[in-house]
Amino acid sequence: MKIQLAVAALVLVVALQTPVGAQNAQRKSEMSVLVGQMMEKDVIAARGSFGGKPLGQYLIEPHVVYRSGYEKVPPAAMARWALALRDYVKLKGGGYAKYQQYVAESGKKEKLYPAFGTMKEEPAGPVEKAHVPYKWQKDFAKVWWGRQDHGYAKAVMKDWWLNDAVLDGTVLWTSYEANQVKSADAQAWRDAELAMMAKKK
Repeated sequence: MKIQLAVAALVLVVALQTPVGAQNAQRKSEMSVLVGQMMEKDVIAARGSFGGKPLGQYLIEPHVVYRSGYEKVPPAAMARWALALRDYVKLKGGGYAKYQQYVAESGKKEKLYPAFGTMKEEPAGPVEKAHVPYKWQKDFAKVWWGRQDHGYAKAVMKDWWLNDAVLDGTVLWTSYEANQVKSADAQAWRDAELAMMAKKK
């Protein structure tokens, strides 16, 4: 049932990603910006690569070095994946815009502490409400990479590949969104989101 839901979501995301005209041009523009951001200093610090640390996740402890085969995927395919993951998260009611909406609805702004989640007085604060569970994202990744491949089909440790892909996709799309807004709040939201993903929440 969960895989069927992930397939249905993938079909919808693919449909959203393959429109004609202006939307297609917007997707190409997003891809171009995201691939360019992969070479920016702050993104390289967050994920390594390009002659420095091996590709991995270096924003949140514990750091993770990707060793599943995902690290060999071309940057353009990683960018496509990150945007597909972002679309899926938005489809499921997550992302920075939803976080801002939940903050506004709560009537008070929550303080973010990236390493520890959210300081809150209610059971589910804006950060948690705007978070799509790791398991759902991993199910989506399984379907997406199963259709795209780039080595996934031959990967010995597919579970590691999916974890690497979800972590890296999250680093990329949340960095992309935070760079569009350019605020300390967006950066803190990105770190809080990644902390939950690193803990597989």
